[in-house]
Amino acid sequence: MSMVDAERINLDELMTHESIECECMVCHLPLDEEHGPIEWKLTWRWPGPFPEAGVATMLLCDPCFRDWVDDPEFFGGAAESMHKV
Repeated sequence: MSMVDAERINLDELMTHESIECECMVCHLPLDEEHGPIEWKLTWRWPGPFPEAGVATMLLCDPCFRDWVDDPEFFGGAAESMHKV
């Protein structure tokens, strides 16, 4: 695909936020409760040493996003960046 063709693709038409599932690594929602639509992109940094230092980026519904940013001590790290998608 050429750059010209790539520029003509409208990603919003190809994919809606509803087509992506929440990527929460440690979800507190009950198993029978469905996640809402993806609203946030969160990049989280773990300082280590356990299990090891690292960074992960997740696309999250609002309740899962709130869990991460409201209780960082539980997850053992801190938000590196976050923004609405």
